[in-house]
Amino acid sequence: MNPQRVLFVDMHSRPASLQRAATRIDARLFGLILGLLSLLALAALLYLSQAGAAAELRYAVRERERTAQRLQGRVAALRCEIAQGESITSLEARAQRLGLVDAPPGEHQVEYEAPAPAVVASPLPAASSAQPEARPTPWEWLFSRLWPRR
Repeated sequence: MNPQRVLFVDMHSRPASLQRAATRIDARLFGLILGLLSLLALAALLYLSQAGAAAELRYAVRERERTAQRLQGRVAALRCEIAQGESITSLEARAQRLGLVDAPPGEHQVEYEAPAPAVVASPLPAASSAQPEARPTPWEWLFSRLWPRR
């Protein structure tokens, strides 16, 4: 070795893979930035889920409003149909189709035919009114098979 040359070895020098970056970021600052980004992502996710639910509810409300309008139109059409059916000319036409005639102006006659009396069976004698033995329910039957009484 050449005594003239002095080899300078820096104790703090590291290989390139272990050297620090040119910009130093403190671990606390890095954690704070990462936490803020996580909160921002969570807030965005919450906003999107709420916006989706609100859009779905708006769609359901519009669909129900359309259904209500359609049903109101149908009700109005049925009311018109009922009014036409109850008009005098309509009633007279139906009466003629059924073969009904006008009653004479001086005679008012009501005919009523009573229905035949219903046949009522006499009650059974008291001796035969004993009720049959009640059948056990399926659960009672199963329990009696699994755990018989002694």
